[in-house]
Amino acid sequence: MGGAVNYGQTTRTEVAAAPQSIYDRQMLYRALDYLAYELYGQMKTLPKKSGEQVIFSRFDSLPLGVKLAEGTNPAAFKMAKTTATGTLATYGGYVEISEEVQMLTQDKVLLEAAELNGEAMGQTLDTVCRDIICAGTSVVLAGDQARSAQKTFPLKADLDEMILGLKVNKAKMFAPILKASPGVGTVPIRDSFFAITSFESTEYFESILAGGTKGKYIPVAEYGSMDGIQKNEQGSYRNVRFIATNNAFTAQSGTSTTGRKQHPAGKNEIHTTLVLGRDAFGKTPIDGKGQENIVKPRSVVGGPLERFSTSGWKSLTGYLILVENFMYRYEYAVPA
Repeated sequence: MGGAVNYGQTTRTEVAAAPQSIYDRQMLYRALDYLAYELYGQMKTLPKKSGEQVIFSRFDSLPLGVKLAEGTNPAAFKMAKTTATGTLATYGGYVEISEEVQMLTQDKVLLEAAELNGEAMGQTLDTVCRDIICAGTSVVLAGDQARSAQKTFPLKADLDEMILGLKVNKAKMFAPILKASPGVGTVPIRDSFFAITSFESTEYFESILAGGTKGKYIPVAEYGSMDGIQKNEQGSYRNVRFIATNNAFTAQSGTSTTGRKQHPAGKNEIHTTLVLGRDAFGKTPIDGKGQENIVKPRSVVGGPLERFSTSGWKSLTGYLILVENFMYRYEYAVPA
């Protein structure tokens, strides 16, 4: 009954896969909590052994058609291609876990290590991506003030300018329209660009965008539908939906202004909001090596006395701006 019986010893060959898959899931689950920027890039996986350079390309729009003369063909339009090139790099880190920790503590140390590695990986990749795309040249400065002298709060007119600019530049939007629901007090949300910003900034945006002829700020709780809501989405204004993160790009100005949040040494804190259209930037992990969780037992890495094991992460990936005109970096002082 029950089919053939398998005889023999059960070894780590039979049981190793399940724990490793658990570590992988724990690491990736924790990493996703920290990816505010990377999630909105155009993904292009690079095959192994393809070199360290990655190239994104797109064909430019053709000119308008011409009036045709009878019996003749007009001159043909030539297709033109725009390319963007980036370089891949490897990032990683690990922890060593002593024999005593594994033998004497009650905590599930390797699972905890996988979670911490996921957090470190998510924060690292998100910061690398943030710094690359926030170094673009498409910038709006509140009050037209340079970072070294910035002392102006966010302005509603600046957001209107960026929304119009993205539309004029033919940037595509991410989110489809969310219709109002039968619930009391819900409103429809337009198709939208995404704006990645700090929690401090969203508090201020909600106050300055409270009303107006062009539109007003709508808290996420008043959306007509929760379908497609992004993690840490705070609300929307016209064609922009605000995504908050603790990892928003910040800097210091060279001046101090009473009543505004200040760094040590009395310098104003400068925050940024990155307003994105689709395909503004790209990300390029190597096939199968974009995110790795690597666990080495004491018998492999612990030396002659097997004194410790390791748990780490590694990622071979790259980020690059694809179209400067599909994004804006908005810089301003943050109020106290």
